[in-house]
Amino acid sequence: MRISITLKVKTPYAPNVAKIVAVDNIRVPDGMDIKVESRESEVIVEVVMDIKHPSDILTLKNTADDILQQINVIEKTLGKVS
Repeated sequence: MRISITLKVKTPYAPNVAKIVAVDNIRVPDGMDIKVESRESEVIVEVVMDIKHPSDILTLKNTADDILQQINVIEKTLGKVS
């Protein structure tokens, strides 16, 4: 079974945030794919994972949480240097 989580975050820094998130998520667990793009003022992140064990669902959730935290830190940092 494959499960996906799509995150959509509005930010004035969408292109920069998307680039940073994409670079930071190069190494992912086996069976997981992360796609990142920006559209206008929105960052869209899709996390897809093959679920083979119940613990894989927690891995998927934790990855989504980590990405949201990462986006928050990136926004705060870019806001300070802009």
